[in-house]
Amino acid sequence: MEVHPAEPVATYDLRVEPSAGVAWRAGDRVVIAPSGSSSYQVDDNLRVVHVAGGVVRVRGKMTYRHSGCDTSTRRRWRPCVQAAEVASLSRNVVIRGQSGCASSKTCGHFMIAHTNTGYVCGAQFTNLGQTAKEGRYPLHIHLPGDSPNLVVRDNAVAFNHNRGVVLHGVNKMLVASNVVYRTKGHCFMLEDAIEMRNRIYGNLGMLPKSLRFGCSHSKDSTFRCPGRSDNHANAFWISNPGNYFDGNVGVASGAAFFMETRHVFGLTRRQYAGELRRNGLGNGKVKGRVKLLRFRNNLAHSSGTGMGNYPKSWNPDGSPMVYESFTCWRCGNGLSARGGVFHFKDARLFKCFAALVSGFVVKIKVFDSQLTGNGGKFWNKGRKFVSAPMIIKKIGFWADVTKDFRIDKATKAWALKHGNYDWAALRKLPGKKAALFR
Repeated sequence: MEVHPAEPVATYDLRVEPSAGVAWRAGDRVVIAPSGSSSYQVDDNLRVVHVAGGVVRVRGKMTYRHSGCDTSTRRRWRPCVQAAEVASLSRNVVIRGQSGCASSKTCGHFMIAHTNTGYVCGAQFTNLGQTAKEGRYPLHIHLPGDSPNLVVRDNAVAFNHNRGVVLHGVNKMLVASNVVYRTKGHCFMLEDAIEMRNRIYGNLGMLPKSLRFGCSHSKDSTFRCPGRSDNHANAFWISNPGNYFDGNVGVASGAAFFMETRHVFGLTRRQYAGELRRNGLGNGKVKGRVKLLRFRNNLAHSSGTGMGNYPKSWNPDGSPMVYESFTCWRCGNGLSARGGVFHFKDARLFKCFAALVSGFVVKIKVFDSQLTGNGGKFWNKGRKFVSAPMIIKKIGFWADVTKDFRIDKATKAWALKHGNYDWAALRKLPGKKAALFR
């Protein structure tokens, strides 16, 4: 798909996968994700006028250029991935907050509380959520415990005021094919870090805005602070790695995906000690106690960072934290890791300033991956920085660097041939880091 705006209000034909527009109707509002490096280059002032097969005709004002390609057929070493997402923000069932409620922070909210069986499908949630108020979210799953028969899918959660889809004290539920767009705070989040074995598949989180609760949860021994790093809002905020993340898309000015493994927070920690023991977290700590179950086929673009984590993360059995088939394009940093052993398998990190960032890890292994730079450069304190395949923040002996960071031959060959890196400039940087790709 490639669209060139020609006039303030015009008609455009968007070529999408044939299955995408099956349920779209005339009058539906659609949003087109950015194609550049800025998360803000979206267009959402568009309405469907006609749908025929794989072509959706929309009319409205388009400000930015959006590009795409056929991603349905995957080619091993010459893939097409830089395609802007097109999503419908309209649904038959609409749950809407009262007009003008945002200024008084009294908008409505939707909660499924203490109920482990349910199905929320195909609804639109808009103008909801009470800004910076704990528990008052647009779509909130509240303390149901084990819930294999609880499903939230195909919903549009857009233009809200206090986070998006919030999972709180729930295990084993399914969250699939939802769109969360333009909200304050995280789009998708695990609120208390007790949430485990949930299946989070095929969702789109886009354009979360900073939200401040006036306190910090990281060192709150009372566990009463409702903030969860929302001042650096993410499309997906992952406080417990013991879940399944597969096929999701994130776009955020900060990190699209971010794993913050600390300890169990909030209401769960204050009142439900039994849940901690039942999940094997009796002392409340999550970091290093819970194994990453799955992080696969996820995609980030037009963001500050594709996937990052803080503080350090590692699997309790010493096995590697595996990020499999992660795609990232036009981000500042692609994949960033801190902690134990990380394996980046089949990653496609295109046009990022730094494809890989290592911050104090035991070991990183990269294999069957493709890394390309964005050609960027800047000066800071008299030093020149250029787009790089890897930035290593752990400074030590060169022998330790080559031992701790392994890049397979296929990945090296791709980067050397197609990476668009200034190798001469990289070799002048301290630490000889470009030697990893010689």
